[in-house]
Amino acid sequence: MNNKKYFIKDVIYCLLVLGIFFLGVIYGTVNNASMGAVVRTKLIYFELPLTIVIPVIIYILFGVVLYIAFKSKYIKVNKFFIISTFALIIMVFYLGLLSLFKDNQHLINLNNIEYHADEFIERLKAFFDVTIMFLNIFLLFNLVKGNTRVKHLSLYIYCGGIILFAFVAVVYSITNELELYKYVISNLDAFVDKDVTIMFSIKSFFNVGNAFSHFCNFAIMALLVLSFEFKGKWIMLFSIPFFFFVLAGGSRTGTLALLTLYFIYIVYLVFDLRKKHKIAFYISLSLLVLLVVYLTLETYVFKQITYTSNKGKVYTISDMFELLNNVLVTNRFRIFLNIFNYYTPLDYLLGQGYQIDMYSVRSFGDFNYHNSFMEIFMAGGIPLSIFYVSIFVYLVYLLIKAYKKGNKQIIIMFAILAIFNIQYSISESVTIFFNYDIGGTMSYLFVVPLLFSLENKSGTKLTT
Repeated sequence: MNNKKYFIKDVIYCLLVLGIFFLGVIYGTVNNASMGAVVRTKLIYFELPLTIVIPVIIYILFGVVLYIAFKSKYIKVNKFFIISTFALIIMVFYLGLLSLFKDNQHLINLNNIEYHADEFIERLKAFFDVTIMFLNIFLLFNLVKGNTRVKHLSLYIYCGGIILFAFVAVVYSITNELELYKYVISNLDAFVDKDVTIMFSIKSFFNVGNAFSHFCNFAIMALLVLSFEFKGKWIMLFSIPFFFFVLAGGSRTGTLALLTLYFIYIVYLVFDLRKKHKIAFYISLSLLVLLVVYLTLETYVFKQITYTSNKGKVYTISDMFELLNNVLVTNRFRIFLNIFNYYTPLDYLLGQGYQIDMYSVRSFGDFNYHNSFMEIFMAGGIPLSIFYVSIFVYLVYLLIKAYKKGNKQIIIMFAILAIFNIQYSISESVTIFFNYDIGGTMSYLFVVPLLFSLENKSGTKLTT
């Protein structure tokens, strides 16, 4: 009877933690989409009551979970816990006060009158969002636990929920946008020429196609994690249909990042053969090397493979890479470089404020900075950048611990996720740990599987 009681308690605890996390990310996502009150993707606009009530609910639930965690001794109160928690509290005060009071009027486009004055409610939302963002960081590193009675239930629910959400979005899209698919298939040049009348027309129930692509991408990441967790490489086969919807949603950044992910995963599959299937390993490795050598020579020397657009322009593989580099890197770098033209030394030092930094970039016609690394700097300047570096240094430390324990699979999985995220982040705002959209949800996959792999002395499924 006691075992059943403890099992139910752990399940409730698990669901409470996931509920807090998702409610916080939803709050941040809605705020980000409506910040500035005049942006083109406004979904739900929180008025003052909801702006206050939702954070209060999150705080209460967080207090309940924290009480259970301390009572059940899920949290180890040591020197590192005290120092890291203190650092989080300092960042809450710093970024919260910055978001409430930082004057950024000199960074606003003078020709865009609508953005010249921000409302106090927007500042209040940003302040609450800062607190929730750091609560979620604390939650990920301290409160998400793979208890022995529920195994890794929270990870399975999380990944399953993301995959199910993306699947529903795909079904909705096919059901309601079938004619658009036919149109896009007959106009594939849009992906190269960025014909906005065709690109982003497929968007499922999202306001923009890019969001549809991002969540399909995230479902693929969840499938990747599950393939390592269950040691089932076949699970990645379910990611292939999602890939086509990433492409259909118009995200070139997401498509290229996925191609890189698949390539690295194939390399991993090839080298995974070397112990038990040496002949298959050498054959596969030889074919892979030949393919890479051929494509390299074709790109830079032969240039025989071409694509002719409907406009009659001929592209080689090299031309395609140059075009995509200009579109995804060069053209997007000008977004934050343009804002830097108006920066003062104080702006470089402190940043503009979390979420409040959306005013400046949106006043110049861009929805966000299209660069996750710069978005960290824009929001919190040098202090927030240092804080982020410290988090990733800690993650590397945990990876080293996992390696010493012999958990090589988690190292490989984390490397694939990291390379994917870095490439994605160069030209998209998918900032890990930021409390909205893909960035907020992606942070779970970076932290939780790694912590689970270290939690039990006997290791977890993410072992060799």
